[in-house]
Amino acid sequence: MPYPKLSLGRVAVEEQTSVCNRSTHLTDIIEGKFQGMKWMISKSSEVDDHLFAAKGRQFHKEQMENIKYLQSLQKHDKPWLSPPEAPLTRKDFVPNSFKWSKHLPKVSASTPEDTDTVIISKDDMQKIQASGCSSAFQCISSMPGLYDKERSVILTDEQRLAMKKERDAERDKIHAVANQRKAMMLKMEAERKKKSGRLTDAEILKRQNDDRAKAAAVKQMEESLDDAKLMNSMMNYARCVTIRDGQLHEKGDKERWEHQDAMRWHHIMEIDRLQKIKEHDTAEAKKKYFRYEGAAVIRKQMAENDSMRKINEEIKEQEGRRIRRESERMLKEDSDAAEAKRVAGRKLLLEILKANDDAQEARIKAKEYEKEEEARRQIYVHEKEKREQAYSEAQDKIKKEREMETARLRAMQERAQDKQAVIDGLRALRVQEEHEREWREKERAEAERVRLMHEGLARAREEQKIYKLKLLADQAQEEQISYYRIAQSQKAALIEARRQAQLAHEAAVQNKNAVLTQIKKNEDRKVRELQEKFEEGERLKQKLRVEKLRLEEIKQRKLEELQKEGVPPKYQVELIHHKVAIH
Repeated sequence: MPYPKLSLGRVAVEEQTSVCNRSTHLTDIIEGKFQGMKWMISKSSEVDDHLFAAKGRQFHKEQMENIKYLQSLQKHDKPWLSPPEAPLTRKDFVPNSFKWSKHLPKVSASTPEDTDTVIISKDDMQKIQASGCSSAFQCISSMPGLYDKERSVILTDEQRLAMKKERDAERDKIHAVANQRKAMMLKMEAERKKKSGRLTDAEILKRQNDDRAKAAAVKQMEESLDDAKLMNSMMNYARCVTIRDGQLHEKGDKERWEHQDAMRWHHIMEIDRLQKIKEHDTAEAKKKYFRYEGAAVIRKQMAENDSMRKINEEIKEQEGRRIRRESERMLKEDSDAAEAKRVAGRKLLLEILKANDDAQEARIKAKEYEKEEEARRQIYVHEKEKREQAYSEAQDKIKKEREMETARLRAMQERAQDKQAVIDGLRALRVQEEHEREWREKERAEAERVRLMHEGLARAREEQKIYKLKLLADQAQEEQISYYRIAQSQKAALIEARRQAQLAHEAAVQNKNAVLTQIKKNEDRKVRELQEKFEEGERLKQKLRVEKLRLEEIKQRKLEELQKEGVPPKYQVELIHHKVAIH
């Protein structure tokens, strides 16, 4: 079944259990599966620090021993005539498995006959069981610390030395029992060969399977060595950091992509900002153009009002000159004879009435014209009111003079005029005066209305100006408050980032000191172990040389595995520089 993937340096564990149910051959004991675990590191995981420190490598030596043991057991999990399965390779631990080729040990079907290989019967197996252990499986599985190591316990140097000595004593005891059993089996095999003669095909197949099982057992024993476990931890470290490089590369690609995306949005927002500025400038230019046009229209209206004002003044001057001429003429006629004065007085009255009618018509026409042009005459109304008031005073003065003159004429003409003529003249004067009073009252009311309207507009403009200034002040205050708030938050974030960086630096320094201390302890321990080994004497020199050569071969084989798996050379340096030490 495929292994599930977990992130953050976790592993997926698949429990596999089986029972040894073959008791007719020694290989049945080796082929039995003990409980074990398969470990797989996900590509998406981040490697924990304890995998790379000295403590972590020491902790994982025994873990990787179990993995190697399971790899060897996978070869014998099939029926007798089926080919052996491929062992667990880097493909089972690393994603992108097409980069990692499987390098399987080639086992020939025609393995040469081993003189130490024996085939025993069921009766022989019962004799072996009766001689020592209740079962060969118990003899192997009862080895202390072989499969049930407490991996999570950190031991002192004295405890490790005591446990090592205990394991060595137990191993020597087991080797003695195994040698005794082997000698017995060789003797029994020799007796059987004398009786049976030539081997059968089934026996040949069994022998070949025995050879493969023995090779796997030898390899398992080699992998159980401390240096081999340390090399396995180095290999796993190299594989982990290779995966880590891939993860860092992916992380860099992700950061670059995020930076490019941020820059793309920055350019989009900058283009939008420039477009908004351009639209704002265009709108301001249009407003300015419309203001210029409005000013031109106002100037044109003012020019038209000035021309109308000049025309009205000219008309009034003409009327004044005409009235003065008439007055002079009337004064001149007064000097005539009494009879001529009477005719002149009547004629003068008719002319005055006609002039008043003409003036009234002119005023009515002017009023209608002003009503039509009311919007353009608002500025001129106040000045016109003053002029009309002066004109009214002049008219009143003229009226008084005229009344005095009329009274004088009436006194002079009482004897010549009849009563009806005098009444008609007075009635006409009263009608004229009434019309003039009504016109002045209307003009005064109109001027008051225009003045009130101008005052209301002025108040509205002032209120609008005050409201706009208040709105701008509130907006400026809000912007200032927002600026200070953002500045405070950025300052707090900067202080927090500095504090986090300081804490991270202190943690890194502490971790570095702890790692250096652990490395020094490990180096001291290795030195002590080497010294203890050298004290064993010349008796073990030959054995140490052979063991060292075997470890060198194991080291070379593991280097070749790393090269075939494609691990970069820079991560093979630790294994290359590793010096084989025989404990």
